[in-house]
Amino acid sequence: MLIIKYYEQFTLKVPGVPDAYPRWGKVTAKKDLQGNKTIKLKPITRDEALEAIRERGLVEVLRTKDGVVYDTKDGAFKKKSRGFHIPMNL
Repeated sequence: MLIIKYYEQFTLKVPGVPDAYPRWGKVTAKKDLQGNKTIKLKPITRDEALEAIRERGLVEVLRTKDGVVYDTKDGAFKKKSRGFHIPMNL
């Protein structure tokens, strides 16, 4: 499992108002009933994200202008998810 913080863009741009707002999500890699490997994103609250980060000992592994990714220190999710299909409509 990964925890990510990403930014959702507002469609309408209004002067003086930020054009994006932060969102949090839990990313999991699983096989479906047909055995296909997929990545799923479940939106969660900021508090749920921070609690999962704290409970699982996750650390920041990537930060860009688009957001932040938290994984275990040894990169367990990255290792587990190799070869998984990442759908474009996450």
